[in-house]
Amino acid sequence: MTRSGPEPRARRIPDHQPGPLRPNEIAYWEKRGERRLGIGHVFKYPHSYYDLFRRVDDPELKREWEEKAFELF
Repeated sequence: MTRSGPEPRARRIPDHQPGPLRPNEIAYWEKRGERRLGIGHVFKYPHSYYDLFRRVDDPELKREWEEKAFELF
């Protein structure tokens, strides 16, 4: 669960379930439809993630990261 703020009574938001799509795939962006992209977290998180991901030399670390990526996106 994630809270919408730091206060103890802040609304709790359930974690989303893993999906098959990743931001480096066309289908991910097609699913967003006509919603505005903006230059917010929807853009910055995937960009930063895949920038770091391409620099990792350890295949095991890459596998581990990909298993957890859904939590970010």
